[in-house]
Amino acid sequence: MKFSIIIPVYNKAPYLDSCISSVINQTYKNLEIIIIDDGSTDNSLEICEKYRERDERIELISQPNKGVSVARNLGIQKANGEWIYFLDADDYLELDAFEILMNEIKLNPDINIIQFGLNRIKNNQYITFEQPERCIYANGVDIIKNNEKQRYVAWLHLIKKSILIDNNIRFFEDMSHNEDILFMYQVFLSTKNILRIDRSLYNHVISDNSVSRSEIKKIQIINNLQYVDRLIFFCKKENLEKSLSKELNERFKVYFISLSEYNQLKSNISFFQKYYRKIFRKHKDVLKSYYLKIAYLNLWLIILPLKMKNKYVNYKKNIHTTFKRYHIH
Repeated sequence: MKFSIIIPVYNKAPYLDSCISSVINQTYKNLEIIIIDDGSTDNSLEICEKYRERDERIELISQPNKGVSVARNLGIQKANGEWIYFLDADDYLELDAFEILMNEIKLNPDINIIQFGLNRIKNNQYITFEQPERCIYANGVDIIKNNEKQRYVAWLHLIKKSILIDNNIRFFEDMSHNEDILFMYQVFLSTKNILRIDRSLYNHVISDNSVSRSEIKKIQIINNLQYVDRLIFFCKKENLEKSLSKELNERFKVYFISLSEYNQLKSNISFFQKYYRKIFRKHKDVLKSYYLKIAYLNLWLIILPLKMKNKYVNYKKNIHTTFKRYHIH
């Protein structure tokens, strides 16, 4: 049984030794390692080439920068293994991860997806972990329908390749944010026999320059609405709109907060208003919350209170910092 591990790389030089070493040193050896350098401008490609020379299981592909979704789709196209796994280049695996997964496949030969838990790492220290309860599900539709607690991220799932090929499931190449969550929703909607194991096999590295800490960009805000639009479309096919209410509320919360923190909002507000109205009209049978209707009338009615709240929170934070600096209690 062969596993294909797909690793997209873009300017991840500080993390690549840990990432790639965690794959080539796996206790289970029948691996195909597909690394796609997506036009890195640091020395990531040089590091990847060093590992390719050391391990013949590595196929290294270099392309101009086209985005993580294009890189992953190329990996799917190149994969020869029966199972596919997507590893982020700034994270790494437990060394017995694929041996554990192989043993699970032997015990459960009808399984199409295996989900596992994660450890969060900061400054080379374990800070928290998620170890899900072991369970077998008949199909992914029931997980969504029953609002099962679920992590829809690609790097926590081993996926049988035939699921992707037979259902023509790929990453949306115009998305660079939330693309893996949308991808996994498609996978779950197309899959029967899903195994969740109570093992934390993935090490997720928390860094100070992570996306969540960086400046909000226009593409992130656009991708949020693309995500909503496409997720509703997929779930309407299975009559799962009602099951989406929590996820949609969370996603719109992120969307409005992102708008309130976007530095160039004023000059782009007409674009965002027009695009939001387009999505709202398309799915108004699902988007029934009063605040979504208010945003349809005028986004500022939602964004301005958020901006005022942000200013208040930052003001309190600055006051607290000042008091602390001068030992004022």
